Amino acid sequence: MSFITPLNGVALFSQQDMECQEKEMAEEANKKSKMDLVLAREHQCVLAAATKVFANPLPSYNHKDDLLDIIVALGLDCTGTMTLLTECIQSHLASHPVVASQVHFNAALPPIHQTNRDRPFHPNKMTKDIILNP
Repeated sequence: MSFITPLNGVALFSQQDMECQEKEMAEEANKKSKMDLVLAREHQCVLAAATKVFANPLPSYNHKDDLLDIIVALGLDCTGTMTLLTECIQSHLASHPVVASQVHFNAALPPIHQTNRDRPFHPNKMTKDIILNP
């Protein structure tokens, strides 16, 4: 059986205190490293926002980072789940048709389908026969 003497207790406390400080410093360095990566990514997003073209339809972006890139490019302040981000982007583009028609975002919304009344009339062989041979 081992007893802790005052001298051993001081040495043990000193060792434990040193280990605790080292652990805290490692955690702090890890947090700083993560924060530096986040800041670097945000900086890249801001730099690329003006030139990035989102050529795919909005539902095809299945990574949150891609949706956040679109949010930054649109200048929106929106956070949340991917569903919330998608809804935020869709509502913004729907309410701002000028932005939606820009080269950067024109593929993000699905194309607007024309009705038969809106389409120009293109006669085919069958309609020509009907018109010419009543």
